Amino acid sequence: MGWDIEHGANHDLAVSPSGAKVAIPRHKGDLPKGTLFSIIKRILLISGSILSVLYVLMQFGILR
Repeated sequence: MGWDIEHGANHDLAVSPSGAKVAIPRHKGDLPKGTLFSIIKRILLISGSILSVLYVLMQFGILR
């Protein structure tokens, strides 16, 4: 898929092949629904691919 992961102190970043970044917060427990939808929307706007969304969410353990 070409997405890389950069680890930060409070957030991780999903970096697209074009260099665009999506912040993925680290929460205990489940992500709030609005936060999850915002992450999905941002990845779709960057990549235009639902496969990229699934790939990134799986890399961060959001989808199991």
